Amino acid sequence: MALGDEMARRFDDPQIEARTFAALVLDMIVSRGDFRHNWPDSFTRWYPAEPDLRGHDARLGWLHAAAHGADLLGTFGCHPQVDPAAMLDLASARLLTPADYLFAQREDERLADAIVRTLTHPQITAEQSTHWMTPIDAVVHALSPGVPTPPHVSNTLHTLRALYGLTALSAEGPAAAGQLGPVRRVGSGSRCQLAGLGSLAMDSKSLLQHLSNELDAFRACLAGDLSVPVEHCGEWTLRDLAEHLGSSNLWAAAAVTEQHGKHEATSAPRDPDEFLRWFEESSGTLLKALDTDPSASAWTFHPPHTVGFWQRRRALEALIHRWDAENALGSSRPLDPVLAGEGVAEVFDTMAPRQMARGRAQHPQHALRLHATDTGTSWVYGPGAAVATLTATAEQLVLLLWGRMCSADAAFGWTGDQEAGLRILAGTLTP
Repeated sequence: MALGDEMARRFDDPQIEARTFAALVLDMIVSRGDFRHNWPDSFTRWYPAEPDLRGHDARLGWLHAAAHGADLLGTFGCHPQVDPAAMLDLASARLLTPADYLFAQREDERLADAIVRTLTHPQITAEQSTHWMTPIDAVVHALSPGVPTPPHVSNTLHTLRALYGLTALSAEGPAAAGQLGPVRRVGSGSRCQLAGLGSLAMDSKSLLQHLSNELDAFRACLAGDLSVPVEHCGEWTLRDLAEHLGSSNLWAAAAVTEQHGKHEATSAPRDPDEFLRWFEESSGTLLKALDTDPSASAWTFHPPHTVGFWQRRRALEALIHRWDAENALGSSRPLDPVLAGEGVAEVFDTMAPRQMARGRAQHPQHALRLHATDTGTSWVYGPGAAVATLTATAEQLVLLLWGRMCSADAAFGWTGDQEAGLRILAGTLTP
């Protein structure tokens, strides 16, 4: 918390490097789960007033005040203790503050992403979701034909175009959307699920039921040989995997009930019968903690900071590890296609951005469309129009993204620029 306080103070520092990187570091701190109410206040005073918006300086290197500030704005905009309408108004104020710098380093995309993330806040009203555009509308309509557009107004227009692209249901237009079914655009950098962009987004009740079913199925695997190796989990045995899943059940439960991510797991019992009881109790503890309002506040390692985050995350964690356990025993059953599709979306809206923030993956330079042949849902990952399309079942797609299948498998079909598509998927998009 002390580091966050220091970053908030640096918004008043005379050096541009201190101010802009204060936003970057504070974004990491808040995303980790720490928060003070004065941090948004300090940020709000600084962001629209920052005079130096250059993306890069030949002597100082990257500065990126507009982009770093946009990232923090989006993180605050998702936060359950921050008024989302205030963050939308702040985005409008930043855009409409006169400036000489014309966005040249994709700052418009970062601001658009921040606005989309803020619009996912569960407490935002329909009126608030559009009211922030009122002053923008007035400025745009005041433009005179033949008069050069000021840089800050041009920046605003580019941001609105990027915002439209992020919220579009299809990058290819209505015809393609009709052919491929509902599309969820999950471009790089999105930190909150884009609610409503696809008919298959799952509700809280369904996720909890899936979580219960998957934990029961995993428990059934523990009646077998716990010393068998688990193919895709390093040197783990089935017992190691079970201890991981049980311990992380308790960690996620504490994130909800105790509002922090510092739960320290104790070693699971060595006695086989006690070990099985311990796993069952961990599952019961998690299910009890998550059986509440999905919009309630919780500590999470990535926005949104709600119980709903954990309902989704734990259902998908149990799904993948149930498959791991069954695969280790030579009897893996199919994954539920709708839940598997939710897993595809989670990789792109949560896991990949987190991996990129940690330097483990690169931002995609182009867009890839993934199409699930069994559900009819598609996802577009990356900026712009898709350069390639990858088709398979939802199960095969999520297993590919989690490193359980190879892209060279005959199950996967490609159209367009396959080489470019493979580059988009290269690296470690998941932990």
